[in-house]
Amino acid sequence: MAYLLKHSEKHTTQYRLTQYFFMVLSMGILFSICTLCFHLATTKQYDITINQNFSLNQFYLQLGQTNTNIGLYWQNDMNVGEKGILEDFEELDSLLTELGSRKINRGYMRDIHDISELMKSYQNLFSTLSVQKNMLNKDPLNPNILSEVNETYSEIEEIFEIIYSDFNNLHMTMLENARQTQKTLYKKMFAYAMLLTVCLVLLLVTGLKRAKRLTNQIVQPIQNLTQSAEMILDGKIDQFERIPVLDRENNETMILVKAFNTMIEQIQTYIKEIEENASAKVALREKELENLKINNQLKSSELKVLQMQINPHFLFNTLNMIGQTAYMGDSETTVFLLGKTAELLRYSLDFMGKSVTLARELSMLGNYIYLQEQRFGERIEFEFELDERFHQIQVPCLILQPLVENAITHGVGSYTENGIVQIKTSYDEERELGIISIGDNGLGMSEERVQELMEELHCQEVQTQKVGLANVYMRLQIFYDQKAQFQISSVPMEWTQIQILLPYKL
Repeated sequence: MAYLLKHSEKHTTQYRLTQYFFMVLSMGILFSICTLCFHLATTKQYDITINQNFSLNQFYLQLGQTNTNIGLYWQNDMNVGEKGILEDFEELDSLLTELGSRKINRGYMRDIHDISELMKSYQNLFSTLSVQKNMLNKDPLNPNILSEVNETYSEIEEIFEIIYSDFNNLHMTMLENARQTQKTLYKKMFAYAMLLTVCLVLLLVTGLKRAKRLTNQIVQPIQNLTQSAEMILDGKIDQFERIPVLDRENNETMILVKAFNTMIEQIQTYIKEIEENASAKVALREKELENLKINNQLKSSELKVLQMQINPHFLFNTLNMIGQTAYMGDSETTVFLLGKTAELLRYSLDFMGKSVTLARELSMLGNYIYLQEQRFGERIEFEFELDERFHQIQVPCLILQPLVENAITHGVGSYTENGIVQIKTSYDEERELGIISIGDNGLGMSEERVQELMEELHCQEVQTQKVGLANVYMRLQIFYDQKAQFQISSVPMEWTQIQILLPYKL
């Protein structure tokens, strides 16, 4: 299964969620860039129109100021000189050149050309006036020169009036151009708004469909798994029907479904084997035959069935927790929890009816505790205190998880804070025993209840009907030929501790 996931990464739920996120993010960035570009283009066009009118106003204001200065110069005002007027002409030439760069229409360009020609005549007449004024300063009493000065100034005024009369025409032309530009911009804005609306609607519809499909890919299989696990937990394993698996899907959820189907089919196979072996055992007893090989096979099969009995119970509780996480919409956490659950399932399937080292069992317990930490948050703290000297001892798989689950369910599960579950291993060199302790600071038990619980561990009816402590005890007794020991100690409302004593020589 790990190989299948490794070679189909594009089909994983995490990959599809990431792909969906980047699709939405890319579309958002694209829309933002398009809107920004459209805004910049619109603003630029608007600025050009405003600058056109501003330049025109500046030109005529400057022209009026220049003409006033020429009049003062003609009247021999000492505050106005020829140099200042020439500077005004340079400013007018600059503004006129800028106006000529705005190619609005032919009429506008013709008017600008005419004004340019008139400005040349205007400047030439001022140059003539300047020469005549210099001559008049040398001969102030010469009536001919004075007459020429007055005549030249009159021509300057006439040209000024002609140039100034074109202001309204140019101004109206620019206003009409601004109106046309505004209409064009409004049309572009409307078209862009419509296009953006259509794109957003399409993106919304597509996104919702994609999101719904991704949600169904996670939630629906988990619901099917939970319902099937609940049915099996109720003892209806013979009514189990394979959960459908989509061939085109190779994500974590589908692999979990495949593992679940395989596990239940193996349970059914082992149950059938037990029934067949049990029949054989009855027949052998009737004939009073002792066959060591058959007894060993029966012992192995019983151990496998007890091992398989614990899996649906664990899977049911875990899937319930993951289902709640999926309903809360936390897709990334759900995907991660599914991965952890798949590892535990793969562990239980790979070592079904087999022994594992205590080190491996503790490592897998770490995955289970991680799932519980996601479920309870800071309500419960898990502590490890490990003596690794005897961790290579062989034990049946999944003997620690039911004990930790009992500590949570019957001990600190109802706590809202400060719950502690401690997992401890130690080695007693004097007695040559490896000791595994599971303790909690939960509700505890009375001495009478402890004695009653110890009696139930040795009751065959309880061993075959209950899943949890009795199951673990029976598997250890079968595995160690009745040499494993269980010790339970508790103080009501304070703590409970379960110890497993395993024979082991260093």
